[in-house]
Amino acid sequence: MRYIAHIGLSLCLSLPVGADQVQDNLMIPIIESEGSLVQLEHAASTVFVADPNIASLQVVSNKTVFVLAHMVGKTTLYALDENDDIILQKEIVVHKSLQHLQQQLREQSGS
Repeated sequence: MRYIAHIGLSLCLSLPVGADQVQDNLMIPIIESEGSLVQLEHAASTVFVADPNIASLQVVSNKTVFVLAHMVGKTTLYALDENDDIILQKEIVVHKSLQHLQQQLREQSGS
């Protein structure tokens, strides 16, 4: 099995956020500095993201991938089988937390 992923994926990450059923959606929305667990329907031999500056991966198993959002933006997650056929292609959209933005506005307005 071969995996293409971002350097530093050997870090062990825990998943404090819910593992949504992202398989049915065309997009994976993630808040910056948070993550999402992606369950694949079929075993993957290769998984990668188009832009590892936006998000990185930790391969948990051949059917489970953890996506960690680094900065606001968009990238694409790909999973390929042993024949290099695409078994998953999903857009990852990383955005800022609304709570974080609300806090910044409160601090700037002095309330």
